[in-house]
Amino acid sequence: MKRFEFRLEALRQLKNGLLELEEHRLQRLLGEQEHLRRQRQLLQEEVRRQRELLLRSPEIPGATLLCYGNYQATTRKRLERFDDEILRLEGKIRTQREKVRGFEVEVRLLDRQRDRDYRQWLAEMNKEIEQLGAEAYLSRFVREQNEGDPGK
Repeated sequence: MKRFEFRLEALRQLKNGLLELEEHRLQRLLGEQEHLRRQRQLLQEEVRRQRELLLRSPEIPGATLLCYGNYQATTRKRLERFDDEILRLEGKIRTQREKVRGFEVEVRLLDRQRDRDYRQWLAEMNKEIEQLGAEAYLSRFVREQNEGDPGK
């Protein structure tokens, strides 16, 4: 009896390895996106705190207002860059998710083929075992018949 051997195992392992690699890349992109979102949120909170400080001041010198205007313009540009980078990452994440789904489908199909091949191999092994059992039974039966018949 031969051992079960899936003829596409090397391909399945390759595709599974690629799936893991692409999943890792997706996780890295998601981590980058989350980091950018946190940085953006921290900047927004800082802008809010600065605005509240300014509004609480009893009198605001002109130089402070000028500086605050520059601060607002600078932070607005930084927020826009965060938004642009987050959008760019969303596109990459979408593409990466499609790659992951593609490899998941390929691995799943290969797993199903391996399962079908295994069930077929198992059925063939059971059939072979039945045949061997039948042959052994017939051989023993013939031997017992020959031993019981002194004329032969």
